[in-house]
Amino acid sequence: MRLAVLRATTTSLLLAGAVALPIAPAAAAASPHISFAPPAVVGAGLTAADVPVEVVNTGGTARSSVALRMTVTPVSGSDLRPLDSTLVLSYQFGTQYRPLNYEVRGNALVATTPALTAVDADATATIQLRISTRPTDSAPHVDRMTVRVATEALDGDGVVFATDRRADRISLVEPRADITGWSGQLQVGTPTVVTMSLTNTTPLAYSILRPGLAFYRAGNDQVIVERLDGDQWTPVSGPSNSYYWWYADGNPSLQPGESYTATLRITFTDETAAGEQGTLYNIGYTYFGFPFAVDGEAYTVTAAGGR
Repeated sequence: MRLAVLRATTTSLLLAGAVALPIAPAAAAASPHISFAPPAVVGAGLTAADVPVEVVNTGGTARSSVALRMTVTPVSGSDLRPLDSTLVLSYQFGTQYRPLNYEVRGNALVATTPALTAVDADATATIQLRISTRPTDSAPHVDRMTVRVATEALDGDGVVFATDRRADRISLVEPRADITGWSGQLQVGTPTVVTMSLTNTTPLAYSILRPGLAFYRAGNDQVIVERLDGDQWTPVSGPSNSYYWWYADGNPSLQPGESYTATLRITFTDETAAGEQGTLYNIGYTYFGFPFAVDGEAYTVTAAGGR
């Protein structure tokens, strides 16, 4: 009896239209958007990452002019480094890559390409970018900085017609260069001992490196640099290109967490250098000449014998 009543009740409700069946939500209408997938980690001095940016004009109208605008903002809580001097963004123009124009807005960086292509309705246009980063000694060292990248496509009037639906994140990482035991004083004729080190604080491997000591000054042919090997001091050849002494024994490679350290002895032999002020640099370069870490310390040269 109970089953019969339930069947009768259900039948009457269906006939009366009293039962509202759930309706599947309509699919979101297709619209122009950007497809962009940058690398999660970019290491200072390493090969630039080639990243295609696709402007997908599904459901849009034809655009005779397309440019990109990227707004790079530090993630809340991330350490800061000066983006305008460390982040390198470039775009492909023919067979060349050219740097994007930058605008600094507080801690954020806005980079815009010129008009690079066109895109038809319901078609896709691809713009090729490169992303890299480099070290700086103009601010305290930062091992890792995480940024948020919002990307937009602009038409010929500078109006946004497509965006990346989800902002991307990139971690900009940089090994550490250090100078220790430095007093800031160099006396003519008296050796000064200092320790140079490079530490890979990143999750990336750094291979075939060229650690260098640099004085950006004239008269470096009257500066002697030696490296301590065991209990012997070995002359370091240089200066190369008038500025650099490549002080490593060979070309070290650094896996994440590894360090290379050298003890150097520096002697100014030129009496006319007394009173000079400048900066001593410890710079790590890759084999192909790209800097990946730098530390600079001020120095003053005093006369021989304290005169």
